[in-house]
Amino acid sequence: MRNRSPAQTRASGQEIADAFTEAQAIPGKADFAAFVDKRFEGGSN
Repeated sequence: MRNRSPAQTRASGQEIADAFTEAQAIPGKADFAAFVDKRFEGGSN
């Protein structure tokens, strides 16, 4: 498993959400980034 940046993760999630929208599995367009908890980005524990 490779490390992904937060931006890559959001982009991948958006691609999946867009596929569900295109397939008319969900109504309207989902904004995946709006559901991402950004509090843990950029830090190392």
